[in-house]
Amino acid sequence: MTLGAFSNRYDSFAIRQAPNQTSFYQTLYFAVNTTSPPFDNVLVRYALAMATDRQTIASGMRDEKFKYIAGIGLVPPYKDYETLNHLEVTIEGNPYDVITYNPTAARELLAKAGFPEGISKEKQRLAIEVLVYAGEDTEKLTRIIKQQWEQNLGVDVKVISKKWHDYLEQKDERDFKGVALDGKALLLGDARDLLDFATGQIAKKPCWTDAKFNEMLREANRVSSSSMSEGNRKFRECEAYLLRAMAVIPLYSYAP
Repeated sequence: MTLGAFSNRYDSFAIRQAPNQTSFYQTLYFAVNTTSPPFDNVLVRYALAMATDRQTIASGMRDEKFKYIAGIGLVPPYKDYETLNHLEVTIEGNPYDVITYNPTAARELLAKAGFPEGISKEKQRLAIEVLVYAGEDTEKLTRIIKQQWEQNLGVDVKVISKKWHDYLEQKDERDFKGVALDGKALLLGDARDLLDFATGQIAKKPCWTDAKFNEMLREANRVSSSSMSEGNRKFRECEAYLLRAMAVIPLYSYAP
């Protein structure tokens, strides 16, 4: 099974809504179980995101049949949507761009979270579980991720590969301690489905919930019905809010 499995299963809504539009992006990211220590600490989540070289991932996953976009923000570029190229967060008086690849800053934040060089105060190396479904593409992806996180942060990465239905059940039940691969087919020109899906609200047990984000997304949906440009501006605010919480770690997008 390949990473296209996400589009095979999740794009039926998109096809019903736009039967004549065959071009859409498939966006992949890690959902983070923000309820499980130490991933309930946003500094750990920032460190993982900043230790992720998305350009290398997109290059390593490249297939000539598709065009690839290395994720900086979560939403890929489309007409009238200004993509996130940086996202500054102030931590202990210092600014950090938490969506840009920066291994040095990632190590700093992991140390601030209590894991200098990936080691806890109990002298245990931090273990990161990565839940994926079995497949050649996911094996390639996790091999790159494992190398980056272990090299950049000094952590141990354990890949948990499951058959598709077992993976779905484990992901949707929030039965994972670290991160889980997730994805969504996104119609060009519409961020709302991706932002709503990425929060995990359709899952049995969402990994992250936030009342303010939900209200922001409702407002963006309302505004976009009368003004696409203003709606996109508000969707971008939603995207920035989601990534400041780092409930998801963007990876890359691709399109046929």
